[in-house]
Amino acid sequence: MTSIPFHNRAPKLRTLAQRPESPKVQDQSSTRGASIFIDSFQSQTAHGFKVEDAAASMGPIGASHHYCQRDAGGGSLPHLDSLQRLTPVFASGPLSKAEANAQLDQFLNSASSGYLNLVSDVLDEVKEVGFQNSVVNASLGLDELVLLQLLGHPVGPKSRLSAQQREHYQSNLESCLETEAQASGATLDSSLSRRERAILRDKLLLKRIGRTLRGSNRVKAATDRWRSTVQDFESNNNSVVVASGNSGQHTALLSRLGFELDGNEDRNLLAVAEVTTVGASQSTPEGATSLASSSSFGSEVDLLADGSHGASFGTSYSAPKVANTMRAVHQRHPEMTSDQVEAFVKDNLGHTVSAQGHTLAILDLQSASNFLA
Repeated sequence: MTSIPFHNRAPKLRTLAQRPESPKVQDQSSTRGASIFIDSFQSQTAHGFKVEDAAASMGPIGASHHYCQRDAGGGSLPHLDSLQRLTPVFASGPLSKAEANAQLDQFLNSASSGYLNLVSDVLDEVKEVGFQNSVVNASLGLDELVLLQLLGHPVGPKSRLSAQQREHYQSNLESCLETEAQASGATLDSSLSRRERAILRDKLLLKRIGRTLRGSNRVKAATDRWRSTVQDFESNNNSVVVASGNSGQHTALLSRLGFELDGNEDRNLLAVAEVTTVGASQSTPEGATSLASSSSFGSEVDLLADGSHGASFGTSYSAPKVANTMRAVHQRHPEMTSDQVEAFVKDNLGHTVSAQGHTLAILDLQSASNFLA
């Protein structure tokens, strides 16, 4: 999911794998109390199988259903496809400021709204099956920091552009930052060192990304559609659980570098009010439990859960632990709504902690495992 010095780091939030078709449910008895995973399952070592294993570490998961992206035309994922369209335009030569800004706006709108619509499409497919008292786990997402990193990939260490093309790309990108530069009183001039210029460019670009997304009618419409799709699915006494993401350390690093952050930069676009958003906790050397430094975190996070799973760690593995626990509550209390199930978990299978000025619940793994037994 950054500045030129950090672009070689791979995005931390998972995306959907392409498959020709998602599996169809044949046995309708498996649609009650089910675990539904929207993830990647393209091989036996794929992320989705590890996420499923993390859910099973809590106890029985009921009938398990895997859903992946439906490949309608062989294209790439929306944000990657958008970058593939932007790169040759920015690298081709100098653009007018108006054209460069239009191209960047198109990338940001297409990447973000396209991703939201993609996951909504998958959840629509899930919804058609008629699941009841079941839980969808989505250990994936997209945030502003991911978009920042994506925009740096064409000129990063693995760039396939020539030196001149990289120069054109960076110049066109910088021409889109005039409003942010004027607002901050900053100037991208030749007196800056290469590192200073890269950091300043990313400071301004991150602000530009945020301004565009929050003012975008396309992103708002896609977000509203995602929220509506979640509401429809949850109206059948189901729940949707989303991983918050793993941009915590990146956020902290940018803060130390002087980036002015408002807390939205690491917010997963899928982390709307209707879903249960899960961050990662970790154990301290003293035996206490705290928010994991790698976890994305903000007011959107509803619960924390242990992020460890074998040699892996992250919110990808926190979310399914909460999801399976909520599935068991749905199964035992089929009349409960998603909000009621989330509250039950917080009140009966968790304890309260304080993290970054917020008070929230952390899942008690032993209590939850006993409940699932």
